[in-house]
Amino acid sequence: MFHLTVTFAIVTGTAAGVLALLSWEVFRQSAFGQVIFALSGLMSLFILYHVAVLGFGAHLPQVEVLQSLLYTGFAVFIGLMIRVELRMRDSIDRGA
Repeated sequence: MFHLTVTFAIVTGTAAGVLALLSWEVFRQSAFGQVIFALSGLMSLFILYHVAVLGFGAHLPQVEVLQSLLYTGFAVFIGLMIRVELRMRDSIDRGA
């Protein structure tokens, strides 16, 4: 069951990463372009993490470092989302 769930996570992570890259191509010049690019990088790290868990187990130091990178990526992604939201609010306030 463990290998099935990790395989499912790899497949869905790959699909999400590809969709994020395709969305980035569309929204590259918009305010969300940078955020979508960060999301595609985060999805790629998810794929690597799940491959490492499947291949090596969850208790190796390298897997723990990769997990820390994922959490750092989450923090960067949330920070970028907040920055884009504030930038959009400022542009709406100046336009009104």
